[in-house]
Amino acid sequence: MFERIKTGWKITKQSFRVLKADKEILMFPILSIIFNILLAFLFIIIFLFGFVGTKLVNENLINVFTIVYAFIFLCCTYFISIFFEGAIITSASIRFSGKNPSLSDGIKLPLSKIFRIFSWAVINAIVSTILNTLNNVIKNKSKGTQIAASIGTSIIGIAWALATFFVIPIILFENLSVFGSIKRSKEIFIKTWGENATAQFTTGGIFILFGFLGFIPLLISLFIGNLTLMGICLLIFLIWMMLMMIISNSIKGIIIAVLYRYASTGKMPQIYDSEVQILMTKNNLKQSLS
Repeated sequence: MFERIKTGWKITKQSFRVLKADKEILMFPILSIIFNILLAFLFIIIFLFGFVGTKLVNENLINVFTIVYAFIFLCCTYFISIFFEGAIITSASIRFSGKNPSLSDGIKLPLSKIFRIFSWAVINAIVSTILNTLNNVIKNKSKGTQIAASIGTSIIGIAWALATFFVIPIILFENLSVFGSIKRSKEIFIKTWGENATAQFTTGGIFILFGFLGFIPLLISLFIGNLTLMGICLLIFLIWMMLMMIISNSIKGIIIAVLYRYASTGKMPQIYDSEVQILMTKNNLKQSLS
């Protein structure tokens, strides 16, 4: 277990090397944020006009319209996020081959798989809706039931996220259906579970720490009580958190790409140290013998 943690930590550190070599990768999470903001504005405008129109009919129609509309919006946001995550993974994979990817290189492959990507977005939206519905259903139950249900849905959500961690690269690089990709993703996750979990935990921990550091000036301004200073610090904090989100999403995509590559070929990219290759091989040998 300790060896897998050590390997996951090294993969996380060296994934920053990939990002340093291809800073264009940062554009994909930026584009994802921009498109999701534009999508939100568009849906709000359409909803307001649609709500006024349905109000003239009856309340039941409003409720149906709201539920369907929220689900469509969720599908679209998932699609945008998955599409640009696919672009990050594609760009990282091109870099692993020793080439220098351009912005258009990263987008070409996800565009060619756009219908499967949208199908995967719809499946994610369905799973998310089901879990949220389960949480809403038990709101009027006892406190113990609510806590138990909340823990249960959280575990299911985490298990789903881990089991489907490699679905996007499989959709991009393998000729499998979406459901076939889910099954294949579970197989790859089992092969790289230690490095996967550690890399995700490490990445999350790093950016939570940096996020907290960015909050310190805002906290100090709150104690000082100067409204102008508070406004400036709040703006800086929001920009800082946006930057952390962009870098975090980029690193996550690179980690998915490198672990998928290793699980598929048994080899780490040359941009990663040979020590990582040795550790990965040793870990998998131990797993196969156990």
